[in-house]
Amino acid sequence: MRGWNLAFALTLWAYLLLVAPWLAHRSHRRLVKVLAAGDANARIRQYTTSAARNVAIAAVAVALVVSSDGGHVEYLGLRWPTHAGYLSAALVVSLSAVILARFLQVRRSGTITVVSGDKVRPYQPVTTLERVVYGVTLLVNGLTRQLVFAGFLAVTVVTLGPESSAWFAIGVAAIVVAVNQSWLRWSCIPMAALGGALSMYLFLATRSILLSVAIFVIAGAQGYIAPVSNVRSKARSRWDGQATSP
Repeated sequence: MRGWNLAFALTLWAYLLLVAPWLAHRSHRRLVKVLAAGDANARIRQYTTSAARNVAIAAVAVALVVSSDGGHVEYLGLRWPTHAGYLSAALVVSLSAVILARFLQVRRSGTITVVSGDKVRPYQPVTTLERVVYGVTLLVNGLTRQLVFAGFLAVTVVTLGPESSAWFAIGVAAIVVAVNQSWLRWSCIPMAALGGALSMYLFLATRSILLSVAIFVIAGAQGYIAPVSNVRSKARSRWDGQATSP
């Protein structure tokens, strides 16, 4: 990327690092407020709005890369993984095992604990329709976010510093994702940084974002872990009655 493409790319990153966290925090506060008011469609609107925003950002990223000299959509990782190796596959399998163990634990205890705490709890689906919409938007968000925070970020790093090492790109990814997710509680920032670094590693190792998307979807599947009744009762006990189910 050069000239105007690079300028627009840097502007997009400024938005993702400076504006997006503030918007996420504001959106969270608004969601909690409308849930307290008994809005039955609040979560579904939140899911679709978030997905639409991520699709728009990803579309801009794709346009910037494809319109560059010699640019191609495969540079963003929209291809089948190559040279995945045993380590990359093991990472996906290991995370799947962790999610499965967590599922079994929740089924036994009847409660659900989310790593991000009350910041994420309002977003968890309760009704059947919410779960369907949540699943669809989870796939959309996984694809678009990994396209931006792995593929597009790698292209930007290479553009700014062609001689940069893979470790430098992984470090940049960790910082960028941590800042983008800074609206969560501070104890979650290291996990966000680790997720960003892992996504970049998988992208560089496989030249694809598909494994990263798989991990994103598996991690986001915690919204399906607890039975509906348990999610509802836990939410009420933690929010002191502020969140009402549709």
